Amino acid sequence: MPLEQNNTIQTAAQDRFYFNEPRLLMTLAGRIFVRIVSYVLYVVFLVGGFALAFSDILQLRALGIFIILFFADIAIHLNQGDKPFSEMKEGGRVNLAEYFSGNCKRTFG
Repeated sequence: MPLEQNNTIQTAAQDRFYFNEPRLLMTLAGRIFVRIVSYVLYVVFLVGGFALAFSDILQLRALGIFIILFFADIAIHLNQGDKPFSEMKEGGRVNLAEYFSGNCKRTFG
């Protein structure tokens, strides 16, 4: 009887948690291409943000400061998952890929 009950608990846990990460379905060339393009765009936006922060026009300066704050937030949360474990739903299905850090996802890919 305890073995059957343990199987029921294990099946319920398997139904509740799943791992779905679309980036892992990409080819190696696709992942490299996306990384290069995203890193180049990050550099362009960061340099543009610093250039706009020193602008004489108030609206452009505000936009530059906003862009710098955006990248500061990315730097603060660099090695964290999209969601913290404390925000995990009590019921329903949970995609564990949302709670893994980028380094952990790279280990799988």
